[in-house]
Amino acid sequence: MPNQKPEVAGAENQVIIRMMNLFTIEVNGDVHEELMTKSRKGISLVQYLILERGRPVSSQRLIRELWSDRRSENPESALKTMVSRMRAALNSISPNLGSCIISGQGNYRWESIEGVRVDVLEIIDLINTLRQEPPHPGHMKRTEAMMELYR
Repeated sequence: MPNQKPEVAGAENQVIIRMMNLFTIEVNGDVHEELMTKSRKGISLVQYLILERGRPVSSQRLIRELWSDRRSENPESALKTMVSRMRAALNSISPNLGSCIISGQGNYRWESIEGVRVDVLEIIDLINTLRQEPPHPGHMKRTEAMMELYR
């Protein structure tokens, strides 16, 4: 599904991806930690794409970030395989969750689908909203401090 917005997951599942502490995925209140045992690099890939929300990340940039410690004989193939496995792992947790990873021409990006929430993205949105409100004593300083801690 290159360059397409993912389909709606359906109202049957409410998914929360938690990144603020341990990476976990909660579906309808049940915590799924099996992804943690799949692949550390795969989880790093998902987290990286989520943090870049909606912005295309080039394959070369992902390869540099994920394989900086060692070289792979065929990093492009390794990346494609990892993306495929992570999509399958996400889909095993909740149908269509893997469709949040979008492939483009030489890049990947994360697009949340209906019913999927990501705690980090919600915090970022909240902070951005607070920044647009009229300031009051301490408001902006706290917001900036939260942003700095988050980074």
